[in-house]
Amino acid sequence: MGIRARIIAAVLAVIAVVNIASVIYFVDRERAAAISRLQGTIEKDDRLLQIVTAGPLYDGNIAQLNAILDSIFANPDVVEVSLRETRGDIALMRKRNGADESGTRIERDIPVLRGRDELGKVHIAYTTVNINQRLMQSRDAVVLFSLALMVVVSAVIYLIAAGLTRPIERLTRAARDIAAGDLGRDIDTRGVQELAILGQSFVRMRDSVREKIADLADKNRLLREEFEERVRTEEALRRSEQRFRALVELSSDWYWETDAEHRFTFRDGEILRQLGIPPEDDYGKTRWELGFPNMSEADWARHRATLERREEFRDLLVERTLPEGRTHWAAISGRPLYDEEGRFVGYHGTACAARERSEDLRRLRDPDRRHRERARCGRHLRRRRPPDRLQQPVQGVLRFRSGFRASRRRVRGADPSLHRVRPDRSAAAGG
Repeated sequence: MGIRARIIAAVLAVIAVVNIASVIYFVDRERAAAISRLQGTIEKDDRLLQIVTAGPLYDGNIAQLNAILDSIFANPDVVEVSLRETRGDIALMRKRNGADESGTRIERDIPVLRGRDELGKVHIAYTTVNINQRLMQSRDAVVLFSLALMVVVSAVIYLIAAGLTRPIERLTRAARDIAAGDLGRDIDTRGVQELAILGQSFVRMRDSVREKIADLADKNRLLREEFEERVRTEEALRRSEQRFRALVELSSDWYWETDAEHRFTFRDGEILRQLGIPPEDDYGKTRWELGFPNMSEADWARHRATLERREEFRDLLVERTLPEGRTHWAAISGRPLYDEEGRFVGYHGTACAARERSEDLRRLRDPDRRHRERARCGRHLRRRRPPDRLQQPVQGVLRFRSGFRASRRRVRGADPSLHRVRPDRSAAAGG
C-alpha cells in the first residue's frame, strides 16, 4: 500500500470512528429527550382526565365522554384508552388495531374522583414505537450526512495527499533507479519546500556517488596496475633468488643468515640435505650454542668480539659431529647486514665443507694452507663457470644477496598481502 493510500485510509478511519461515536451519542440523547417529552405528556393527560371526566361521568353525558376520549386517542403515542364507571354501566374504549408492539408499552390507570367518591377509572396505554421510528429516521439522516462528509473529505484528502506524496513517489523511483546503477537519472525536485529540499539533497547525493564511483574506478585501476607491477617485481625477485641460489651453489656449499642477536634464521644448500641435519635443530640458536668440539671458550670469545665490532670474518674452521657419528668440517665466512636506515640486523655469509678430516688446526694460521683450503673449496667453481660469467668473488655474491633481500623486504613491507611463506631450510654444520 502506497503512502497516499495509507494517508487516505487513516483519515477515513478517523472520520468513520468519529461519525459512529457521534451517531450513538446523538441517538441516545434524542431518545432520552423523546422519552422525557412522552413522560410530560402522560402527566399532563393524567391531570386533564381527572378534571374533565368527573362532571360528564357524574351526569352520564356519554357524548362528552366520547369527545374526551377521542381527544386523548388523537395522540399517536396512545394505543389504547378506556373509561369504566365504578357503579354504573358506562364503558367506553378506543384501541388501535394492528399496532406495532415492538416499542415499550407504558400503561396508566387514572381514577375519576368527585369529592372523595371514585366515580370510575380511565386506563391509558402508551407506546414508544413512534419515538423509535423517529430516532431511526434521524440516525439514517446522520449516517447519510456522514457518508457524504466522508466522500467530500476523502476527495480533499486525496488532493492534499497527492500534492504531498507525488514528489515522494518521484524521489522513490529516482532512488530505486540510482540504487540499480542509473546514476544519470534526472530527479524532479518540484514539491513543497521540505520535499524540494529533500529532492535537492538526492541530487547532491547522486552527484557525490557518481564522483565517488569515478574516483574509486581510478583508484582500482591504479591498484590493479600497482598489483601487476608488484607481481612482476615478485616474479623478478623470485627469478633473481633462483639465480642467486644457483650462484651460491656454484661458489660455495651453503648460504646462511643470522639476526641481530646472532641466532640462525636461514640456511640453504644441497649438501645440508645430504648431511641429514634438520633445520629445527639449529634455528633460533647462536653458533656457539651448537657445540663444536674444536672451538674453545677463548676461540668463541674472539669470534664474539669480532661480531660485536660488526667486522667481516673469513674461514672460521669448525668441526661438527653428524647424527650418524661422522665428523664434518666446514670453513665459514660472513659479513654484517644493515637495513635501509643503517641499523644492524645480523650477519650473512657462505660456508664450504672441508673434504678431508683434519685435527691440525694450525693450518688455519698457515697462510699457504689457508689459501690452498680456500682454493680447494672453490675449485669446482673455477671448473664449472664459463670465462665470461661469475667472475665476481664470494664477496660480490654476498653483496648481491644483501641487496636482493633488502629489496624484497621493501616490497613486502609495502604490501603484506605479497608475503610468501618460505619453508624451513636445513641448517648447515656450523654455518
